[in-house]
Amino acid sequence: MKKYTVVVSILAFVVAPLLGQNQPAAKATAKIGYIYALEQDVPTVILSQAIKTPTGKGLFIDVSVECGLVTDTLVQSKKGKKTTAKAEASVMVWVTVDGEYADPGHVTFCKRTQELTATFSGLLSACVDPVTGIIDPDCVAILEPEEVGLFLDTMTANSFNFYYGVEWSGVHTVEVWAQIGTPISVIGLDPGASFAAEALIGKGSVTIDLVRLIKDEDVVDLP
Repeated sequence: MKKYTVVVSILAFVVAPLLGQNQPAAKATAKIGYIYALEQDVPTVILSQAIKTPTGKGLFIDVSVECGLVTDTLVQSKKGKKTTAKAEASVMVWVTVDGEYADPGHVTFCKRTQELTATFSGLLSACVDPVTGIIDPDCVAILEPEEVGLFLDTMTANSFNFYYGVEWSGVHTVEVWAQIGTPISVIGLDPGASFAAEALIGKGSVTIDLVRLIKDEDVVDLP
C-alpha cells in the first residue's frame, strides 16, 4: 500500500497558502505564530492545505492542537442568599475537504465548566446589639452554617483522527476549523460578583495520509 503524507506544524491562525493544480502528490510545509484567543462562536480556519489524490483513495487526517482554557468566577453573598456563577469555555475542532465534513464531524478538543456557589451570611450583624456592639451568644448559636462550593467538569482530546473518502482525482483542499464557546451565567447576582471565560489555541499539527482501505470497509461506527 502506498502512502502519501502531508505534515504541517502551526500555531493558531497561521494558515498555509493554498497551492495550485500542480500540487505534487506529497508535500510538507511549516509555519510559526503565537498563542491566540479565538473570537467567541466564530468558526475559523486555523489551517488550510492542498493535497493531490487519485480516485478511490481515502484521507486519514490527524489533528493535534494545544488548547488552553481560562475560567474565572467570583461570587458575593449576604443574608443567607445563595449566589451561583458559572463560566464555561470550550474549543471545538473539525475538518473539511473541499467544503465537506470529514468524519466524525465536530470534536471537543477541550472543554471546562466551572460553577461556584456561595451562601454567606453577613447574618452576624443581626446578632449584634446596636447600642453596646455586643454579640448575643444565643443568636450565634442558631446561625446557619455558611457554604461555598466549586464544581469543575473538564473534557480534553488534544489529538483526533478524521477520515474522508476521496471520490474524484485531483487537488483537494483540506481545512482545519476551530471554534470556541464561552457561555457564562450568574444566578442570584449580587453586586461584586464576576465571571469570565477564554479559550486559547497554541502549537498544533496536522498529518494527512493518503490511503487505500480494504474494499467495502466501514470506517465510521458512531451512533
